[in-house]
Amino acid sequence: MNRSKETNQQTGILRVLLVCAVTSFLSACATSKKPGSSFGAEAGAIEGLNVLAIPVGLNLDRIPGPDSFSVKVYAVNATNPKAVPIRSGTLEILTFDGTFFGRTNVPPVLRSWSFESSQLEPVRFQSQVGTGYEFTLSWGTNKPTHTLMSVAARYTSPAGEIVTSRPSSVTVIDK
Repeated sequence: MNRSKETNQQTGILRVLLVCAVTSFLSACATSKKPGSSFGAEAGAIEGLNVLAIPVGLNLDRIPGPDSFSVKVYAVNATNPKAVPIRSGTLEILTFDGTFFGRTNVPPVLRSWSFESSQLEPVRFQSQVGTGYEFTLSWGTNKPTHTLMSVAARYTSPAGEIVTSRPSSVTVIDK
């Protein structure tokens, strides 16, 4: 009887070890990319965007009240610890009337600006964290109706793959 109990324990241990081995093997093969997608496969491909906005609206015209905002955009990929330059594709800056916080739907788009990679050189800069792009943009007649607006960035690769940033909030209180 002891012999049978010992054999069952050994069989159970072997099963656990086999499950652990298979699980380890499969997790080592995991990828965050979609199956069949070549996006991000080449070195330097844009896999993420980070947006840093000045948290308050700017007054750049002679009329009292905010009319503009400033934002820095950094493109990142998994193969480089620093932000990488955008060498191809299109970068868009999007503004939304209100914030995303606590909402079930996307706030309305106030305005968007689109820049081909060839147009980014004048706003490009180098910093300790890598290559970035700094924009100071005026919303013109599309003035926010809320006290906060959201700013986000969207990159479209030449192959049509889209990467978006998380939105950043900007206070636009008109005094």
